[in-house]
Amino acid sequence: MQSGATTCDLSNRPLGLKNTKRFSDFHDYRNEPQATISKRGPMKLSIISPTYNESENVGLLVAEIEKSLNGADYEILISDDDSPDLTWARVEEIGRRNPRVRVLRRTSNRGLGPSVVDGFSAATGEFVACIDADLQHDPKVLPQMLKEVSAGSTLVVATRYMPGGGTANWNAIRRLGSWGCTKLAQWMLGVELRDPMSGYFMMRRDDFMKIRDRLNARGFKILLEIAAHMQPCHLREVPYTFGPRARGESKLTNKIISRICCNCGGFIREIVTRRAIQAVSWWELSVKPAFEISVPPV
Repeated sequence: MQSGATTCDLSNRPLGLKNTKRFSDFHDYRNEPQATISKRGPMKLSIISPTYNESENVGLLVAEIEKSLNGADYEILISDDDSPDLTWARVEEIGRRNPRVRVLRRTSNRGLGPSVVDGFSAATGEFVACIDADLQHDPKVLPQMLKEVSAGSTLVVATRYMPGGGTANWNAIRRLGSWGCTKLAQWMLGVELRDPMSGYFMMRRDDFMKIRDRLNARGFKILLEIAAHMQPCHLREVPYTFGPRARGESKLTNKIISRICCNCGGFIREIVTRRAIQAVSWWELSVKPAFEISVPPV
C-alpha cells in the first residue's frame, strides 16, 4: 500500500482520466493521458469529493467520514481542480498519515461535473459516492446509503425533501429557487426522484462506467445526467439535512446561478429531443405497421 501523490499509469486500463484543452458535450474518455493521482488497492467503497479552494474543510471531511464509516472498507478520493489555496497539497499531507486518503489533481477541463466523472473513473471501489467537502452533505448517512446499494439499488440519493430530511438556515428565496429547480428537473427526467438537485449520491462503479461516455458532464447537474441515462433503474432515497458550510465562503455566486440556468436550458432541449426521437421510434415500430395493416389499399 502506498500513500502520497504519484503518477498513475493508465496504459493498461481501457478507461482512464481525461485531460484535454477543449470540452465537447459528450466526452470520449477512452484514449486519455496520465494524471497525477495517488495509488490504492481495490476496496468496497470509494467516496469522491470534488473540490476547489476547500483546504480548510478537507481535514474535517476526512475526520467525519472516519467517524461514520468506522470499520468499513473504503477510500476517500479528493478530486481537486488545482485549487489556488493548495487543497490538493493539503490532501497529500493528510494522505501521508492516512492511507485511505488520496488526491486527484486536475489541471484542465475543470468544473464540478467533470471532476466527479474523473473521480469516479479513478476510483477503485465496487461502489462510488459523491459528497461535498464543505460538510453540507452529512457523512452520517453514508452507512445507510451503502446498505441500500449493497442490497441491490442501482442509484441511492440522499434527499432533503422526504420525511426526516430538511435544510438548515435557508431563507425564503433560496427555498423557492430550490423548489423550482427540483420541479423542473423532475419534469425533465420523468422519474420519481424527490431531490434531483441533491448532488449527494451513491451507485455501483460498473454501472457508472457503462454510461460514462454518454454523459454531458459540464455544469452542476451530474446526478441529473446519471439518472436520465440509467433508465430503468432501481432507485432508493435516504433522508438527510442539508447543513451550513463548515468553513469558507459559498461558491453559489450569481455567476454560478446564471450558469446553472443556462445549463438547465440546454438540458431541457436535450430531453425534448430525446423524447421526440423516442416518440418517432414508437410510431415507426408500433403504430405505423398496425395502421397500415388495418387500412386496406385503395
